[in-house]
Amino acid sequence: MNTSPRPGDWIQTHSGLAFWPLDPREEEMTIEDVAQGLSHLCRFGGQCVRFYSVAQHSVLVSELAAEMTREASAERRRLNALAGLLHDAPEAFICDLPRPVKAQIPRFREIEDRIWAVAARKWGLLHPDGSWRYDAEVVRLADDTALITEKRALMQHPVRWDLEDHVAPSARAIDPIPPEDARTLFLTRFADLSAAP
Repeated sequence: MNTSPRPGDWIQTHSGLAFWPLDPREEEMTIEDVAQGLSHLCRFGGQCVRFYSVAQHSVLVSELAAEMTREASAERRRLNALAGLLHDAPEAFICDLPRPVKAQIPRFREIEDRIWAVAARKWGLLHPDGSWRYDAEVVRLADDTALITEKRALMQHPVRWDLEDHVAPSARAIDPIPPEDARTLFLTRFADLSAAP
């Protein structure tokens, strides 16, 4: 049994667990706490015209990742969709920073990456050798596609972003839903992907 002190300090999760952001462990991370945190976290740092949760965004990324690999095997599509759904799981515990700020704080990215590795291992997205079981580039493109699609629907002024030179928005409509509904949507999507053969 490890009795050495853990680094940093802990936060209390919605389910009552103590989660240590600097020392994340699978047994202290639940899908319900991920859904709770992401459903109450607003995209774009809250600078959008309506509240739009990271949980709803994650479902969109999951669906886009599956669509982008429609020609792949059912298991590959499932893994990409699951990775898309969970890609922002660390934000449930440490929130998020806007991309321009995050790029300037490497330590934050290290903490986020450590939490992601634990989540990926817990939910079957890592091979035993530590390599990804999903297509990281597909999930990244799905995330960027969702971002541009959401930007078009949720930002008040049509300012062009550099990302739009490389990524086209989806034709999907964005209809923000309340946090409680986003939480349910996220958990339903997770259950569907976990139950897939």
